[in-house]
Amino acid sequence: MSLTLLLPLVIFGITLIVVIVHALGWSSPRAFADEKDAARAWLREFPDDPPQAVDLSTDRRHALLRLPGGGAGIVWSFGQDSVARRLGPGLKLSETETGIDIRPADFTAPRMSVALDAAGATRWQAQLAPLTTPQTEDRHA
Repeated sequence: MSLTLLLPLVIFGITLIVVIVHALGWSSPRAFADEKDAARAWLREFPDDPPQAVDLSTDRRHALLRLPGGGAGIVWSFGQDSVARRLGPGLKLSETETGIDIRPADFTAPRMSVALDAAGATRWQAQLAPLTTPQTEDRHA
């Protein structure tokens, strides 16, 4: 098959796949249905560490979990799936207009912008306070 025929067919095929995926809603990020859904996502990665309490963000894309022994974990949407991490010391929190930013010390977890109302931001900050380090000016950002 000549390149002049193959190239347009490939471009058309890829474009068609993208349009179909988007039209079916498969390109939108996951939102947790409720606290139980977020807990199930956590238990999928940490089956031996059941959460004692779950607090969803206002957009339902993040959930803060209180763990046995006073620990904390977070589950967030990553495309149509979810990612879960235990939160440890060295956490950096900052308030934003829409909620809070969380920067874990864990290099495998990115900075998360969590949408929260004022009451939710207060709850999350109170639960995460024991894990935070004092904020210093970041000259490299």
